[in-house]
Amino acid sequence: MAATMSEVFRISSEYIDAMAALDPFGATGMGVPGHDHEVTDFSPEGQAARAALNRATLSKLDAARGASHDDDVARDVMRDSLLQEIERYEAGDQYYELRSIAGPVQALQEVFELMPRDTEADWRNIVLRLEGLPRSAASLQQMFQEGIRRGQLSARRQVEETLRQVTSFSGGNPEVAAAFAGLPALLEEAGIDSPGLTSDLERAIGREREAFTGLHAFIEERYLNEAPEAEAAGRERYARAANQFLGSRIDLNETYAWGWEEVGRLGEEMRRTADRIRPGAAIAEAAGLLDADAARTIEGEAALIAWLQAVEDTAISNLDGVHFNIAGPVKTIEACIAPPGGALAQYYTPPSEDFSRPGRTWYPTGGHTQFHRWRELTTAYHEGVPGHHLQCATAVYQAEHLSRFHRLAVWYPGYGEGWALYAERLMAELGYLNDAGDYLGMLLGQMHRAVRVVVDLGMHLQLPIPNTSTFEPGEQWSYERMLAFLMERAQMPHDMAHSEVVRYLGWPAQAISYKVGERAWLRLREESRARHPQDFSLKTFHDTALALGSMGLDRLGDLLRVAY
Repeated sequence: MAATMSEVFRISSEYIDAMAALDPFGATGMGVPGHDHEVTDFSPEGQAARAALNRATLSKLDAARGASHDDDVARDVMRDSLLQEIERYEAGDQYYELRSIAGPVQALQEVFELMPRDTEADWRNIVLRLEGLPRSAASLQQMFQEGIRRGQLSARRQVEETLRQVTSFSGGNPEVAAAFAGLPALLEEAGIDSPGLTSDLERAIGREREAFTGLHAFIEERYLNEAPEAEAAGRERYARAANQFLGSRIDLNETYAWGWEEVGRLGEEMRRTADRIRPGAAIAEAAGLLDADAARTIEGEAALIAWLQAVEDTAISNLDGVHFNIAGPVKTIEACIAPPGGALAQYYTPPSEDFSRPGRTWYPTGGHTQFHRWRELTTAYHEGVPGHHLQCATAVYQAEHLSRFHRLAVWYPGYGEGWALYAERLMAELGYLNDAGDYLGMLLGQMHRAVRVVVDLGMHLQLPIPNTSTFEPGEQWSYERMLAFLMERAQMPHDMAHSEVVRYLGWPAQAISYKVGERAWLRLREESRARHPQDFSLKTFHDTALALGSMGLDRLGDLLRVAY
């Protein structure tokens, strides 16, 4: 960052520091130091304090003078994000966050996976945060209690799934290790000689178990009986969420129809690819043949992580200087096993502000010990390189041009998940998925996201299944039909399909951001190609787009049309 910080960049930096103090879990996620020993207050008072900061910062931004193009972008992106946060808070959308994935309940566990563990001071922070978890869990109960009072509750299925997870976190599921059960062994492996630290850690883990036990009791005894059976968000809440996730107001009915078209198109391509694997084979038969192929099978978690790490490192080596310019700090990535008990969805966490914590991909095994390369390769590209890691870590690296808020706190799934899905397709275009099995794996991933568009919009908006469909024509969507459609069209096992459907039901509109975002990225690439008919450069397009950082799709289009 420049030695003399502009007014807009100063407001951005001050906001990050102020928000880190109000949301220590968020500070850890952003990699902002100084708050790893603290816990987040989720209570209505804590929510109100963060909303007040958003409003005050918005007023400062409106009064600030921009001195450069970078300032104008920083202010516009920050205003967009703060306005959406204020809208979300005033609508009470936070009260619906008792859900199966990416909610505050999961944050009570997942934030510890992002904390440093190198020094005695790091472990003391872990102990202090564990000891504070009962306070954070109690504040979460206060927030959800307010949701009960206001009549803004998550659906019963979300509550039941969250109860299952909290049972696992607290050690109540004999088949899943309790949250933090492995920390004492990790402390021993670290070789830190500190009398009393082990006993302090074990005592703090006991306090954490109390937090989850108390939260479980509240959800089961107070929340569950109040939770409605109805799972559809409705058009108003869905449209608001879609705009927040995409940064673009889309025609929801047109998108539903387009989703069905994508399902049909991808189905035809999958059938052609299955025929390459064995002439005349159906898609399910081809998938079974690939699963039975020992050469495509990985045995054990250790072998899986070693393979995933090799995939990421090879992609970085091969793509750098050819299709992307990858900065030095961005070339480090870690493949990790996700903590047990959560949703069965792979995810990525970005590097810390100073890159002392690298970007990481997380794989939830769900108790499985056998994995299939042909199914996982495309997801490795999605979560790692050229997907989320290249995108997010590149933004963190852009301190000279992007504000601190923009680099650390802005995340539009339409931009981010759309890019990561585009990255899967890109690797096929570049020849990395020429093997028919690997290509079928990519197509299954594409079909998975197309099915998401159909079932998410169809269920939450209560749109009928088209009469032209071969699947339940004319019927209304339900959990059971969503599950069956996902298993049939995306060849997904029951446990994974269940986890996915519950995710969609509790997180309306997030699921459509992948395909809708990819659609936007492909359109923007073709627009850039049309502007440069003689000298279009894929590398220039990629580098220009990633250097802009996360933003709404409409603003991305406006800036890209000027930048390239």
